[in-house]
Amino acid sequence: MARRLARVLCAGVVSAGLFPIGGLSTGGAASPAAGQDPEEHLRAGRRWLDAGNAEAAAASFRLMVAAQPDSRSYYYLGVAYLQGGRPEEAVAALRRAEALEQRPNRALEQSLGTALLRVGDAEGAAVVLARAAERHPRAPDLLLQLGHAHYRRLDAEAARSVLRRARGAAPGDPRTHFHLGLAESALGDLPAAEGSFREAARLAPEDPEARAALGRTLVQQGLAREARAAYGEALRLAPGSAAALTALGMLDLADGEAGRAARRFEEALASEPEHRQALYNLGAALRLLGRPAEAEAVERRFAATEAAQFPSGSRSRSRSGPRRRR
Repeated sequence: MARRLARVLCAGVVSAGLFPIGGLSTGGAASPAAGQDPEEHLRAGRRWLDAGNAEAAAASFRLMVAAQPDSRSYYYLGVAYLQGGRPEEAVAALRRAEALEQRPNRALEQSLGTALLRVGDAEGAAVVLARAAERHPRAPDLLLQLGHAHYRRLDAEAARSVLRRARGAAPGDPRTHFHLGLAESALGDLPAAEGSFREAARLAPEDPEARAALGRTLVQQGLAREARAAYGEALRLAPGSAAALTALGMLDLADGEAGRAARRFEEALASEPEHRQALYNLGAALRLLGRPAEAEAVERRFAATEAAQFPSGSRSRSRSGPRRRR
């Protein structure tokens, strides 16, 4: 269940059940190829999707495209590629469906927005999703996707505006509060972010991510005791969580408890060996403990991890986070 609130947006329309058999047109299509029944390929592909076999579904939908290359066929092929972790191919198929479609279609636009987010094109995703949101101004899943796209394109103000609308449309959905909290935090409105994360935690009592986000916000406000409690809850819900262990270790370091902090960081690294914050802070803790040789070994591991994760110039953008648009 860990990180469910953060990851749910990546599923997009694929997990929302928006697979309308008759929802897309057959615009731009030629007649079905002789001896081939596109409806049979559609039924087979949908059965494979329901069974969780995206590869077999894609094979069926490719046959459907060959039999009848219309917007519906390309849409389902794109959905199968999206479920199967092939976002580049999903974008190509869904763009083809968009070109063939004779009228706006929310399921198609939301799937395309999801695929664009997965390939890192947050700008393109925001354009597609905003167009759909104009026609469906109170569709929570769509607004969540759009808010997430704005957050990913580093426009926290736009994200907050859209996510407030999502919260108004679905106040009982913990995702609306969680992602609104991320935008509020990026804008420096920490009391508002704290409130949003608390509400997300209340609505999703078994999800650790809202507690971890709440802990980060409390640390930023200098509320160490409350932050420790929030991270403790996150760790209880997700035993071995490297993020929660590292955060607790950093609080231990701030309290002058280098030995306890080092143990937390080592436990985090046992769970996630390349966790950058755990490596960096373990090196600092070991130096405070008078163990320079061990600290140097950890620092070399940290440097190697940095080089692998942030090749030539990619680090500055990854660390900057969403911000206000100027």
